[in-house]
Amino acid sequence: MLSDVPAAYKELSIENDKPVFSEATGTVVSGEATGEVSYTGHHTDIEITLEGVEADSAQISGVIVTTEGGTNYAMHQVVNIWRGELGWDLKDLDLGGQTITGLRFLMKDGSIQDYAVNIKILPAYSGAFSGSVNADMDTFVLSGPIEDLEDPQLTVTCTVGSGRGVPSDVVFSGAAGTDPVNLDTAKIEELKAAGEADAEVFISATVDSTNCATVIVTVE
Repeated sequence: MLSDVPAAYKELSIENDKPVFSEATGTVVSGEATGEVSYTGHHTDIEITLEGVEADSAQISGVIVTTEGGTNYAMHQVVNIWRGELGWDLKDLDLGGQTITGLRFLMKDGSIQDYAVNIKILPAYSGAFSGSVNADMDTFVLSGPIEDLEDPQLTVTCTVGSGRGVPSDVVFSGAAGTDPVNLDTAKIEELKAAGEADAEVFISATVDSTNCATVIVTVE
């Protein structure tokens, strides 16, 4: 016998010598939430940072993701669920072009938290982009089928050294095109001064658009 009534439970009965479970009974919290999608996540390919979710991440057993087509997908703790975030790798799940409309959080105490959301997942881009920076590290040139993307935006980042906590910052952000763009050389010099002596300087770039997921540029 339990000393306390569970937060949620199903009743078991026997009908025609067979066990039958009732609908879940107990605590169900409903609300609305929002999510910001990243296509270059730290843990997985796709990561969603959630706002408005009351669930304590340490008490989550799993999450059921529902798309506008009514298909459900199971998310697992640690693999797909972190503090305030959901994520997955494209090799495991591809929701590109779909919209997530519901999140159901299954809590360890048996309770349920349902949230209505409207999170669009952009499809992965099938093409490729390359980029080059000149010897003086003051201009960057993007190459690729930019016409395939709607409202393409280029972000160029400078990183000094490798590993966590090294100096890194955006040195260009603006409309993407095939013409050379000027990098923020003053900021690059600041990053060099803040880094280790003789540390290698890396230039990386991404292209975002309204019709495709973030594209990582191969910088030569």
